[in-house]
Amino acid sequence: MPIYPTANKTKMVKLLRYKGHKIPSIYQAGFSRHRRSFWLNWISGGARHSAYYSAVGGRPALLVDNEWTNLTMAEVLRFGMAEEK
Repeated sequence: MPIYPTANKTKMVKLLRYKGHKIPSIYQAGFSRHRRSFWLNWISGGARHSAYYSAVGGRPALLVDNEWTNLTMAEVLRFGMAEEK
């Protein structure tokens, strides 16, 4: 069965904090999605930050502040950011 990316604001914030990014408050972050692509925007230290999560070529992909971040399937499953259909 294929596995598809899924996310919500809480899961994205937890993943990004795990990856070492400082997100001051979940309530100050903006979350949006389009089909199977997810974005999180926040302000930290006076600077705007953004994160993009989706799948590319059947693998999970995480782009934070225009830099690709290493993301494994184990991390995706740990944070519940994938579903089977």
